[in-house]
Amino acid sequence: MKYSTEVLKMLSNTDQPLSGEKIAQNLKISRAAVWKIIQKLQATGYQIESQHRLGYIYHDNSKLNQYIIKKNLTAQLSQQLGFEIHQTIDSTNIRAKQLSFKKHLHPLVIISDQQTAGYGRYGRYYSSPSGNIYLSLLLPNPSHQLVPGLLTTATALAVSLSIEKKLAIQPQIKWVNDLLLNQKKLLVS
Repeated sequence: MKYSTEVLKMLSNTDQPLSGEKIAQNLKISRAAVWKIIQKLQATGYQIESQHRLGYIYHDNSKLNQYIIKKNLTAQLSQQLGFEIHQTIDSTNIRAKQLSFKKHLHPLVIISDQQTAGYGRYGRYYSSPSGNIYLSLLLPNPSHQLVPGLLTTATALAVSLSIEKKLAIQPQIKWVNDLLLNQKKLLVS
């Protein structure tokens, strides 16, 4: 359905019920079309509750949703980042490489709940089961002087410092970008 993204965005950006009539008016579609869109979103795993005489309300149930992610970012960062969200993908890195041949003016975050062909250094298989977040970041590169190895290590350091600041725990970095906590790898790549 063509309006699924708009309906999900509207529901994700409020914690109050939205009436089917209001959604229909905003999108210039029928209430029956709104109902069909809601059913489709529910069938794909989004938790949307219908409240009699009040409307629809979205409940965050850990299904990846770019609008919920953006709500938790600063306004500036939310505007600068693009998102490509997948429930299952071969590899976020493979997808980033595919997209890297196109010109990107803004950073793009590629996120998936599961990878079927995840890989690590030297192409080694990387188990990527559902229930986690796998992420690759595609950055525009106007310079040809970028050293990707340094960027990978700098990213690991930034994530480690963020975890330390937000959670008051201190992960270690294992070369080149593995984060460890109590000798166990954190699934951040």
